[in-house]
Amino acid sequence: MYQEGLTLSVDPNKCIGCGACALKCPNDVIKIADEGFIRRITFNLQECDLCHGAPRCVSVCPEGAITLEEGTTSKDIIVIELEIVPCSECGRPTGITKKEALKIIKAVGGGSKNTVFLCKECKIKRGLRGGRRI
Repeated sequence: MYQEGLTLSVDPNKCIGCGACALKCPNDVIKIADEGFIRRITFNLQECDLCHGAPRCVSVCPEGAITLEEGTTSKDIIVIELEIVPCSECGRPTGITKKEALKIIKAVGGGSKNTVFLCKECKIKRGLRGGRRI
């Protein structure tokens, strides 16, 4: 199941909680759960087969938080917890982590006071559709 001499390394400081890794994992080894204002990302390396030497999570991580490295194969369970941004209108969780929000703000060149993050319900009220972000 494991590829000898290789292991996944996860850097919680680089992870923004976008979920790309979980979407691409064919073995459901990476799980994401939002509980209130916390996003919990769990990497169950005990079940990981490293996608037979070419882990998909490594290739899709936009921040380079997941890397394939030489070393003793890890059989750990890694849990990362990130804070979720509250809705600008109602205060409910938006599904966007604070690290994601900072990246969005930087990308659009605006200040945090000019950026609005809405929950699904408030997007529907405003007639907005699709996507997690506006």
